[in-house]
Amino acid sequence: MSAVFHHTLANAYVSSFKPEADLEVRVAHALASTTTEDDTHPAPIDRFRLVHGIPATEAAPGSGLVWELFADPPALAAEMRALLESRARQVESDLPDSISRGRRRQDMP
Repeated sequence: MSAVFHHTLANAYVSSFKPEADLEVRVAHALASTTTEDDTHPAPIDRFRLVHGIPATEAAPGSGLVWELFADPPALAAEMRALLESRARQVESDLPDSISRGRRRQDMP
């Protein structure tokens, strides 16, 4: 493994979310935003308007965590981490030597 990747990746599947003080204000602002010509998807308010007339049936919300849907969550997380590390090494090997050498020097202890 090259010096750039001397640390393993953190588990991307474990939440480290810490709510922000202004989270409610930011969510309200995001929900009230409108779709612009540059958007690739409708803004939330437009999505709500577009689906308003679609009939739906009541369904009980699921319980438990999404991880419970997988047979072996730790194995899946390890597989995905290995895939990410492999792809990161591939990206590094594709870098020009001058960039790659500079990054290695910065990352070495």
